[in-house]
Amino acid sequence: MNSPATPVGTDDAIIPAESLETPLLRADLEQSIQAALDNRPEIRNADLAVRTGEERRSFARHNLLPDLSIGGSIRRNDRRTSTPVSSSNNTYIGNDWSVGVSFSMPIGNMESRARLQRSESELAQSIDEKRGVKSAVITEVKTAVQTLELLVSEIPICQQSVEAAQKVVAGEWARLEVNQVGNRDLLQAQDLLATAQRSRIQTLARYNIALAKLFAAEGTLLEKLGCTFK
Repeated sequence: MNSPATPVGTDDAIIPAESLETPLLRADLEQSIQAALDNRPEIRNADLAVRTGEERRSFARHNLLPDLSIGGSIRRNDRRTSTPVSSSNNTYIGNDWSVGVSFSMPIGNMESRARLQRSESELAQSIDEKRGVKSAVITEVKTAVQTLELLVSEIPICQQSVEAAQKVVAGEWARLEVNQVGNRDLLQAQDLLATAQRSRIQTLARYNIALAKLFAAEGTLLEKLGCTFK
């Protein structure tokens, strides 16, 4: 021990701590896919592109419609009558008013039709891109879920291998004490235990990496890590 409070040569008992327990999370494929569709920025950008394309197409269609307008005007004459037509001297005559309706129908209008065709083509392209992005996201989520489920099934097997190797080491220690085996057999059993423990640790590490990849595929990694943006 490197503690200054512990003199060199002091016998300290090292008490092993409890084994690290990793809670295994099983993924639900449908929930993971829905979370990805709700949270992935690629999906949101694709939705925005489709909505923008629909608005452009609607605007282009409106440019092909005929133009109908109604207008009116009134003009008041300030000239007074030379002979009052009523008892009031403030009677006015000669007020002018007009009402008009205009209608225009574009003939040909090739520019507006070209804009409509271009907007429809851009909208179709946006829809195809959205479909491709959605398919890629779903495939990514499925792969992450399958990898996670595989590792979840491997972890208990690794734990069983460790427990079996521990029993072998314990048995070799007991046989060594009664001189039934030599040190070589015990070292081989300990090497088997170390290999099993190393395999379990590697599997747990791969499981945690796979879990992080699943959260990233869902678009919830920052939320799982407790990161928020304001």
